[in-house]
Amino acid sequence: MNVVQGTLVPHSFWRKWMKNILCVDMDNTIIYSYKHDIGEKKLNVELYNGREISFISERTYSLLKEVNDKMLIVPTSTRTEEQYRRINLHIGAIPYALVCNGGVLLVNGERDKEWYYESLKMIAESRPQLDKAIGILEVDPRRKFEVRFIDELFIFTKCEKPDEVIKDLNKTLKTELVDVFHNGEKVYEVMEVSEKEDRIFTYKKIQDLTEKLKSCVISTLNQMTSFPVITKVVSRITIEDDDSKHIKAKKRKRNIEIRKINRTIMRFIESMTFGKIADSDEVEDLNDEFVRKADNMIHKLNRKIEDVEQFLNKWWHKNILDGNFAV
Repeated sequence: MNVVQGTLVPHSFWRKWMKNILCVDMDNTIIYSYKHDIGEKKLNVELYNGREISFISERTYSLLKEVNDKMLIVPTSTRTEEQYRRINLHIGAIPYALVCNGGVLLVNGERDKEWYYESLKMIAESRPQLDKAIGILEVDPRRKFEVRFIDELFIFTKCEKPDEVIKDLNKTLKTELVDVFHNGEKVYEVMEVSEKEDRIFTYKKIQDLTEKLKSCVISTLNQMTSFPVITKVVSRITIEDDDSKHIKAKKRKRNIEIRKINRTIMRFIESMTFGKIADSDEVEDLNDEFVRKADNMIHKLNRKIEDVEQFLNKWWHKNILDGNFAV
């Protein structure tokens, strides 16, 4: 969870909201492009050149408004600042948003300069690999769109045969420093950060406030659930000392993919628990089911990570967003 300081927000605001903070992804989580069928009951949330291009289902919108009455919603997105500003969730003013893959914090619509500078510091070690990736992609004949270095934080382009492009990049780049992935034809290159940095992005001037907010978040989570939940996750691949350099790199890459799947599973379980969508026994059974199917797809069937993500997201959309609760 990312926690932030509100220098432009009155103290009365914080007294009302600081106990409940929700950082929420947008694209393909609560909003979908016109290319996705989310049913007839939907609201437009994004206009581009006069066209309606993104929508939210009425059910999701209703839940979002209900949550907005009780929690501080912080949109968290890979979108650029410009792309984010096109979004209107119709829930009133949004004081905080994290865009550009979390590297840019908007406070009352204005960029927080210190957050951005800390983001640049965080990726300093990865910067040479990002520059190298730009050079490779610039001359790749499979590229069909310009290479963009978004706010010097991450790389974006579009390519034909993105699986092959990513495979080639991973052969050349240090995958312990950067993570390469795609969404359809869109290819992304981002820094790889530690588990701690991935969960809490702290910058020096607000350490005291951060600790207070973390305590409030923990307290809120304890209040919101009446039963403990220990999330089971897909097992990672053991890297042996006598593995060859090639095998170690291959296993390390697969473990990065497994970590992404585990994040999705943990997010689902937390949502069902804290949203009281299911009781403890149902959550435990669903957790077992998620892990069993994902583990089988990854370790036995050796399926692509995109296939596993697609399975999990389809289940979530069908059974939770559409209200049909069943495995």
